[in-house]
Amino acid sequence: MATMEKMIRHWLTAPVFPGNEEKTQRADLLHLVLLISLAFTSLAIFAIVLGRTVPNRTLIIVLVWLTLLLQSMRWLQAGKFGRVEWVLTAAFFAVITAVNISQGTVRAPATAIYVFWVTLAVMIYRLPGLIISAGLSSLAVLGLIAAENSGMLPKPDFSVGVTQWVILTGLFLMTATLAYYASQLTYEALKQSRNENQQRIRAEAELRKLTRVVEQSPNSIVITDLTGTIEYVNPRFSSVTGYAFDEAVGKNSRIIKTDETPPETYRDMWQTLLSGCEWSGEFVNRKKDGSRYFESAIISPITDNNGVATHYLAVKQDITERKRADEALRLSEARHRLIANFASDVIWTMAADGKIVYVSPSVEIVRGFTPEEAMRQSIEEILTPASQAIVQQYFAQLHSDLQAGRPPQAFRSEMEYRCKDGSTVWTEVMVQPVLNKKGAIAELLGVTRSIAEHKRLLHELQTAKDAAEHANAELQKMATTDSLTGAWNRRHFEHTAANARVQTLRYKQPVSMLLFDIDHFKVVNDRYGHQIGDQVLIELIRVVSQVIRDADFLARWGGEEFVVIMYHCTESGAMQLAEKIRKVVAAHRFPEVGGVTVSLGVAEFNASETMDDWFRRVDQALFQAKSGGRNTVRLSPLPNT
Repeated sequence: MATMEKMIRHWLTAPVFPGNEEKTQRADLLHLVLLISLAFTSLAIFAIVLGRTVPNRTLIIVLVWLTLLLQSMRWLQAGKFGRVEWVLTAAFFAVITAVNISQGTVRAPATAIYVFWVTLAVMIYRLPGLIISAGLSSLAVLGLIAAENSGMLPKPDFSVGVTQWVILTGLFLMTATLAYYASQLTYEALKQSRNENQQRIRAEAELRKLTRVVEQSPNSIVITDLTGTIEYVNPRFSSVTGYAFDEAVGKNSRIIKTDETPPETYRDMWQTLLSGCEWSGEFVNRKKDGSRYFESAIISPITDNNGVATHYLAVKQDITERKRADEALRLSEARHRLIANFASDVIWTMAADGKIVYVSPSVEIVRGFTPEEAMRQSIEEILTPASQAIVQQYFAQLHSDLQAGRPPQAFRSEMEYRCKDGSTVWTEVMVQPVLNKKGAIAELLGVTRSIAEHKRLLHELQTAKDAAEHANAELQKMATTDSLTGAWNRRHFEHTAANARVQTLRYKQPVSMLLFDIDHFKVVNDRYGHQIGDQVLIELIRVVSQVIRDADFLARWGGEEFVVIMYHCTESGAMQLAEKIRKVVAAHRFPEVGGVTVSLGVAEFNASETMDDWFRRVDQALFQAKSGGRNTVRLSPLPNT
């Protein structure tokens, strides 16, 4: 029972093809026609059997048609639409004509089924179906009329009854169902068209709003390709830089670049963008008239549907006025600090019972409290716990001195006060006990001076010292390293190579030199641009640095040429290392470029030769590697071998 119910439900449901709306709609139409046809054919069989006025040959034709419909339902579920459409057009036409012939008259109810067939053909094949089905139906009816008039058809039975009524009623329902389905399709199509039109209108409105936002944005907006060539600027960019839209588009963004922006800013920017991340920072740029201005920028990659970067979007803000305001504020703060050094001392007095009886107005400058507020505070509200302990220790010393008949000592110490805003301030406190005629404490006279500035200056001094040390280290690094690749530069290499020669002559330890460059590097620059070429050089140094030993010295000789000094290394060891470098580089995939190769020359130092002789030999070895087909290693043997 469950299997039968599942099969019936399967047949009553049209197949669905996710992601293919047209195919699903086609299956739905064929499924509906098959269900209608099955229902009508079953009804016709019932009417024929009930009326008993239709010839048996007609019943046989209808049963064959029922079998074709059932098989078509199986084809439909299997997705064989062509077969189903053939049955519903060609076979259906043949069945209608055969039924009319079997009944011997064109006036039989079956003739009206041509109307349903024409409607069905139009829905399946559209205009070709209309032309062919209307023509074939007209010719079939004409043929039936001629055959009937000439007596070629079997003798008809002109009696009418329940059979004709049932068949015609079924025909009405079939045609009406198809007409309703077509109407629904038209209604849904119009509804979808209206929805799509409304969505398009809304999208256009949103696009207009976004365009207005970009055009009227108070920030400069620039879109460039991956090489930095400008493709769009908004009006704010033009008003800030002085470059009109037509003057900026097609130019590289370097037209506003100055040397005042640190090179590391650009290196950091490109490394961040090439990694697919958003970058933010500040530039010092130049307007069309030559004047400079400051701007902060947020630059983001624009990616396609596959996540591949195609452009860069820069949103920039002119911060020149803010920079000027910051500078003015800094100068103003410096002037006020100078004044505060002479006007910030707080004078106060404290009674013998510990109650503050007077505070000068400058307390508000130091702590933020008015004198009235400060005089109502307890010592716990005035000082931090550590400073409270210092005061309590002094009070204990005062009491001890008075008990022993010793004169009380003055007090001087650094103490941390609480401020009204919740912060604290470091001060220098000086206290002088005032005695009455009996030698007892009458009051304590105190002066509190803020040393926050002093503390800050000490901190800034230390910070400046640290910065100077860092700057010296950076200068040393800049003087000895290549700014692009981070490898040692040529000047430092020459110094190191000379030291290596001296060490070798003194300690008789072998030292070898390896000179290599990138094969066809000019092709890389010409095809991908110098920025990509620079990235290849950076990546090459990173790869080679992982191969050489920690004690080896890698430097950039110039352009795409690099040199390695290998201490305690004979020519055979140098050849092994060179071959290892060659293989690793050849196997590495460089971003944007893919694979590159290097040619390498190797030479061990000979004690009888000069530095120039040594380098000339390794350069000749590199030349031989280039001449020998590139992506190879050549050795310049020692002169005495």
